Amino acid sequence: MKRRTHVAHHYVPDFLLKNWHTLPDDKLTQYSWVPGKLDTQRRKAKHVAKEDYLYGTSSATGELDVRVETEFFTQVIDNPGAPVLKQLCSEGTKGLRESERQIWAQFLVAQMARTPAMVKHFQSAAEKDFRDGAQRIADQPGRANFLAYVDTHAPNTGKNIGVEILPEVIGNAKLISAVQAAQWHVMDLSSSPLDLLIGDRPLLIVGPLNMNFLMTLPLTPKHLFCAAFHQGTIDSISRSRPIEIAKTMNKDMVLHAAKYIYATCDLHTPLVRKYLRRT
Repeated sequence: MKRRTHVAHHYVPDFLLKNWHTLPDDKLTQYSWVPGKLDTQRRKAKHVAKEDYLYGTSSATGELDVRVETEFFTQVIDNPGAPVLKQLCSEGTKGLRESERQIWAQFLVAQMARTPAMVKHFQSAAEKDFRDGAQRIADQPGRANFLAYVDTHAPNTGKNIGVEILPEVIGNAKLISAVQAAQWHVMDLSSSPLDLLIGDRPLLIVGPLNMNFLMTLPLTPKHLFCAAFHQGTIDSISRSRPIEIAKTMNKDMVLHAAKYIYATCDLHTPLVRKYLRRT
């Protein structure tokens, strides 16, 4: 029997989450609610923020296709994005070439669309549209058995379309250009005694991308990437003390998370217990 590969699909790249690994076990702390309690575990980044075949499609016979994961998310988004992340952490945004800005802009757009909730949204919408189209055909004279044919020979088409459109959505030139044209800055919060948290929906956005928006993404426990429509927005945040920035971002990150929060240690337990949604 052929061994299946590329089973686990990361919706938060493990090369990003590895920055939260700490000694002595070289792991991160994962928070989530389980029945009756807030669960805290030490995990490797490669073992969290993933779902089996999240970006997979399947044929009528159940054959799985993972090309959206291997040929798009891995080759187009994550592999090019990893070295840009390293450069942002070490040198900030000033030294980025235009090609690197485009890579990172698309990486950020990908974080909007690759979460499990967004994938399910695209699948549900595509499935409804496909089903409605099939129904219109079935309503035509002599086509009464068309829906039964679709159910037998193309049962997964709607959901497959919801996955197959992800490269087009994430490659949207207007979205990428809006992010790429924004003011970028990496805030160094090394002087804060409080580490940044990161969650399973790590990209935070305030405002529409065609107006006065602010976008933030923790890069490490001490580095925060910011993109804003106006430089004044970034300047205003920068005037705050690093610890206050960390406190605000951590609360927003926990409130925004779907299920999981990742940290360097368990010192954030009171905050996570108060604000992480119970699933």
